[in-house]
Amino acid sequence: MKNFDLFYKGPHFGSEVSLGRYLSFSAKRLNLVAENIENHWRPGQRKIKPNGDIRITHSASEELKKLHKQINRKIFRNIDFPFYLNGGLPKGSDGIVRNHIRNAGLHLNKRVVINTDISNYFPSITAKTVHSLWQGFFCLPHSVSELLTSLTTYHGALPQGWGCSSYIAQSVFWDVEPKLAHSLRNQGINYSRLIDDITLSTNRTFTENHLTELFSDISKMMRSKGVRKNYRKTSMSTRGRRQSVNKLNLNAGRLTVPKDYRNRLRAQIHCYKENKNLDEESRKIELQSIMGKISYIRILNPKVARTFEQYLNSS
Repeated sequence: MKNFDLFYKGPHFGSEVSLGRYLSFSAKRLNLVAENIENHWRPGQRKIKPNGDIRITHSASEELKKLHKQINRKIFRNIDFPFYLNGGLPKGSDGIVRNHIRNAGLHLNKRVVINTDISNYFPSITAKTVHSLWQGFFCLPHSVSELLTSLTTYHGALPQGWGCSSYIAQSVFWDVEPKLAHSLRNQGINYSRLIDDITLSTNRTFTENHLTELFSDISKMMRSKGVRKNYRKTSMSTRGRRQSVNKLNLNAGRLTVPKDYRNRLRAQIHCYKENKNLDEESRKIELQSIMGKISYIRILNPKVARTFEQYLNSS
C-alpha cells in the first residue's frame, strides 16, 4: 500500500524551541502570535458559488502569512502525497502539475463515473482534527501540536484562504483514505480527490447493493474526520451519457472544455471586438481575460485555441 500512503520525510520537533528554530521564529514569538491570533486575522473575499451560495474566505496579517509560508515550505512540502490527491499541492515527483486537469485525467475511458462532494469542507475541519494531524501523522508532542493548531486554525475551524489550509485539507484523511483508495483499486475502481471533490470511475457494472456499500464506505471515511457528503452534488454517469469531472468533459476519450465554456468565450470575444467605447485600461483587462481563457483551452486542445485566436484577430 506504499503508493497510497502519505509519507512525511521531514524532521520531527520535540519542543517548541526546536520548532521555532526550524521555522526561523523564536518559540516566544510563535506563542505570542498563537495567543493573539484574533489580531492576525483579516477578512478575505466573499465569493459567490455557482449555486448562488456565498463562500466566505479569510486572510491574515503579513506576519502570519510569512509564518504560514515557512510551515508550508519546511513542513508540508516534505510530504510525498499519493497520486490520487490533487489540487493545492506542488508538482509531484513526476514533474506533473497536480491540478484539476490531472485529476480528471485519471478517469478517462471508464464505463461509470461517480462524482461526490464534501459539504462545507474547510469550516467543517475542526481544530481537534487538525491537532490529530499534527500529533498523529507528524508524530509531534502535544504541546507542539497544540501550538501549530493554534497557528493554523481560527475559532476552532480551518479557515479557507489561510496559507496552510489547502495542505491541511489534503492531509487530514491520512490514516483512513489510503486504505479506502487501495481497497477500491483492488476492486477495479479508480479513486481521486481534488480538495473536496471526490471522483470514482470503473469499467465494472455496479449493482444497487454495491453502490450502497460504496457510498457507505466514503461516508464512513468522512465521518471519521467530522465532515459529511454533499448529497446535492452526488451524481453517476455511464458511457453514452455526458461524463464530466471537475468541469471537464471525458466523452471524447480525452479531456475537453465544455461547450458552454466555449460559447461564453466566443460571446466575450464578440463583445470585445464590437464595443469600441471601452477605455484603454478596460480593454487591456478584457483582453487579458480572453487570452487567459484561450491559453487554458490550448492546454487541452491547441486546434480549438487557434480557432479562437483567429476569430479574435479577424477584422
